[in-house]
Amino acid sequence: MTISQKQAAFLENLSFNDISESALESCKIVILDTIGVALGGSQAQHSRSAAALAHDYSEKKEATVFAYDGKTSCLKAAFANGVMAHAIDFDDDYEPGAVHVACAVIPAAFALAESRGESGKSLITAVTAGYEIACRAAGALALKEERVGYHITGAVGGFGSAAACGKLLKLEENRLVSALGIAGDQACGLLQYHFDGSMLKHLHGGKAAQNGLFSALLAERGFSGSPEIYEGGYGFYNVLFGGDYKAAELTDDLGQTFKISETSLKPYPSCRSTHSPIAAALILKKRHNLAAEDIDKITLRLFSRAYKSYNKPSPETNLQALLSEQFCVATALLRGEVTLQSFSPEALKDEKVRYLIRKIELAEDSALTDRFTKMRSRPIVLEILMKSGERFIEEVEWAPGSPANPMSEADRLKKFEDLAYTVLAREKMERLMDRLLNLERVENVNAVAELLH
Repeated sequence: MTISQKQAAFLENLSFNDISESALESCKIVILDTIGVALGGSQAQHSRSAAALAHDYSEKKEATVFAYDGKTSCLKAAFANGVMAHAIDFDDDYEPGAVHVACAVIPAAFALAESRGESGKSLITAVTAGYEIACRAAGALALKEERVGYHITGAVGGFGSAAACGKLLKLEENRLVSALGIAGDQACGLLQYHFDGSMLKHLHGGKAAQNGLFSALLAERGFSGSPEIYEGGYGFYNVLFGGDYKAAELTDDLGQTFKISETSLKPYPSCRSTHSPIAAALILKKRHNLAAEDIDKITLRLFSRAYKSYNKPSPETNLQALLSEQFCVATALLRGEVTLQSFSPEALKDEKVRYLIRKIELAEDSALTDRFTKMRSRPIVLEILMKSGERFIEEVEWAPGSPANPMSEADRLKKFEDLAYTVLAREKMERLMDRLLNLERVENVNAVAELLH
């Protein structure tokens, strides 16, 4: 059997009753988190552009564009909502694969479930399935994406959304194989945005969502896709990643455990690799009552991947700032918090932040790289030298929000409330939260969608 045939057999046979209690709770948590993030990100310029496109070409009225009145086709809703879910870099992260699964899988599955009047249980089953396939596809790469220049979310997200939508469509095994094959053929997502700070990073979530849904719908109609899309000589891993992947990761123990339970949530709206440094800065500031003007020098020791990819001392755009270790640490030390407002145009021009950035020195640490490679943790060491000569050091192994260092339920709900309340009235926001927290009891997903305008 090919890899996609094994995955398709798992997808076809998976039922809601197969999902463990912990995976069920994790699924409801990530759906709640993702919808909150999408609502909070709905007013970003790239989200407005995506929503406008979706409505301008709304040949069908079957699925909701989050935070906007009216409906559009499920394909366009998946695209627009996928952009929104990734728009403010507040969406979840599967750290063993460095992939944002939610922005690809959940918008696609939700749009299709809404258009077909599916139940909350069906949506949960589909999202859990989509996470399983996308997380495994990313985990098999062993974090090699920077070497070849692909954003892993854009590259593998379509596999996850195709799996989720294929499950919702109740495709048989051979058509699920085709859906995965069609999705893999559309894989892309380049890392050039790292250098110019463009909106393309956020496009990748929307395109992965739309491509996966498109693939499942095309397979439903009899269009065939490559059955060896993963391992073929000109398949996904050989063409995009030089054949450097762990094939066993894609199929071993499918259905025994669920990757969705290994997802990390974000407490800060910035790149995941900045979260350990932010946490360390906030700890030291609070513990020692640090005043930014009394700091003489800051040294941040990082594992190799973070050092090479997020060393951005002069960010000029919102995206560059949330990808910048220096900007995030300086903001945390100066403000005592890192919020959406921390990356506003005014904050980017703040001379106090820029002054503190100039005191930050990054250093690559091979011991931290070894721990990162073996454990997939996010280890960093932050050292602050005060003008008085005092020296303070804080080490963080697991970034806050990871399964090893999870956000509290109160913090998760507050994050949702703060984001959703930016566009929804409080009464509607509270009803939405209640339905999402009890999603398995919802008979028709439209009962959730009606609260998203």
